[in-house]
Amino acid sequence: MNKRKYEYLFLRRLFAFIIDIFIVKIVILFPFNRFLLNNIPADSDFISVKLYLLENEEIFRLFFITWVFTTLITMLYFSLFEYLIKKTPGKTLLNLEVESEKEDSEFWQYLIRSIWLFFYVPFWAVDFPYYLIKRRRFLEKLSNTYLKKTPDIYD
Repeated sequence: MNKRKYEYLFLRRLFAFIIDIFIVKIVILFPFNRFLLNNIPADSDFISVKLYLLENEEIFRLFFITWVFTTLITMLYFSLFEYLIKKTPGKTLLNLEVESEKEDSEFWQYLIRSIWLFFYVPFWAVDFPYYLIKRRRFLEKLSNTYLKKTPDIYD
C-alpha cells in the first residue's frame, strides 16, 4: 500500500472511531453521567476525586462496577456490529468494513479486536506502535481480522 493510500485509510479509521465513540458517549455513557456527577463533590479536580473515592469505599465500588459495565457494553457495541454486519455506524459512514481472514468468522475474533477498550493503556502501548510499523493493528493480527475500504459512490 502506498503511503498516501495508507494515510487516507488511517484518517478514515480515526474519524470512524471518533464517530463511534461519540455514539457510545451519547447512547451508552450519557445515562451514567447523572450517577457519576451526583456522587462526586462539586468543583473537584482529579486528585480530590481520587482521594474522595479512596475514602468512600462504597462509592468507589459503585464507580468501579459502573466502569466495568460501561466498558463491557462499549466492547459489545464494537464486537456485535463488526461480527453481525462487518461495520460500526462510524465505519459505515466512512466506507470501512472489518473482514475475517478465516472463511467462517467467529464472535471471539471481534471481541479480541475490542479488548483494548478494557485494558486501553497496555494495548495502546503495543497496538499503536505496531500499527505505525506494520500498518495493521496488533489486535487485528491476533484476531485474524483486518480493516478494508469498501467502494463508495466516488470510486
